[in-house]
Amino acid sequence: MPILKRALLTITANVIVIFVLALLARNYILNPDLLAIEHAADQRDIQRFEQALDRYRLNLEGRIKRIYAAAGVLESLDSHINWQPIVQHLAKIGGYEELDYFILADETGANALLQAGEFVDRDSSPPSQLALNDILAHILPKLESNKRSTISGLFKSQYDGPIAYAAGRAHWSSDKLPAVYIAVRRLNQTMIPDFTERLGLSAEVISAPTLKEELQNHKVILGERTKHDTLYTRVNGDDGQALMSLRFKTAPRAFDDKAFSPTLLVAMFAVAASWSIVFIYLYYNMITPVRRISHTMQIIRQTNNYNKHLVYKNNDDLGMLVNECNELLKHVSQHTEKLSADAWLSPWATTPALHP
Repeated sequence: MPILKRALLTITANVIVIFVLALLARNYILNPDLLAIEHAADQRDIQRFEQALDRYRLNLEGRIKRIYAAAGVLESLDSHINWQPIVQHLAKIGGYEELDYFILADETGANALLQAGEFVDRDSSPPSQLALNDILAHILPKLESNKRSTISGLFKSQYDGPIAYAAGRAHWSSDKLPAVYIAVRRLNQTMIPDFTERLGLSAEVISAPTLKEELQNHKVILGERTKHDTLYTRVNGDDGQALMSLRFKTAPRAFDDKAFSPTLLVAMFAVAASWSIVFIYLYYNMITPVRRISHTMQIIRQTNNYNKHLVYKNNDDLGMLVNECNELLKHVSQHTEKLSADAWLSPWATTPALHP
């Protein structure tokens, strides 16, 4: 096999081996660590959302506490002002801003009164009576069993979807005032994107069937990033049941995970380019001189001109070989000349006489 072909095959095999080793090192050494870091960051984003939702729920509870505190001050001024109408206006003011609606009822939940909040007023989307009854049926037992005057939580109403709520129970000196106060914020397609945007995240509510289908299509589990940089999670309500399913849009993956990724291709191009430079150097400094020397040797053999020398300028290993060949040619030339001289100097052989 010609040395040129062997050199090309050697370089090609070397590039392929380097590519395979780099791919294996990236996939089994580097990427697992980067995936673990990425997964931890994704989980922190989910936790940030859940913690923010908890803070929002506690903030609703704090609003009810402040309303009750102000109402308590007004009740203590019973002898000076007619405080009962003011308490009802206070409840409306406290339950309007950034809420969908609030509910006023007596201790048993009877005579429940629905008051529209900011978003129900804006969208003209009041809940149905069935939703009202569903929410009361969930919250009143919790108020009964809880020693605290106010509670908050997350609940999925069968008729109004997922909600965040805060509720309180008061004991007034007058039975004409509602004892139960419930503030409600719907966790819907409008609220969640705006809520997550404030956290620097991007999420949307999806249905349970959509969640199941997309998990199967992407072959991932909850909390695991897909190849399309999406992340799925499920939030549970305070009753332990699934409240809502979310699809997060994450930042693009910060490392390569494809076989022919741009980074790996650039690296392999650099390797191929460096080997090309090596090949060009070998071609002009080794292969071409060897071919020239071989051609000169062929001429010497064909012409028997042993005085012709091989030419190679570099003083390297090949140069040492060329020098030895030239010495050998010189020796052959001298020996040939001596043989020729001896042949010319020897007497001519005489033909013996023929006797009859």
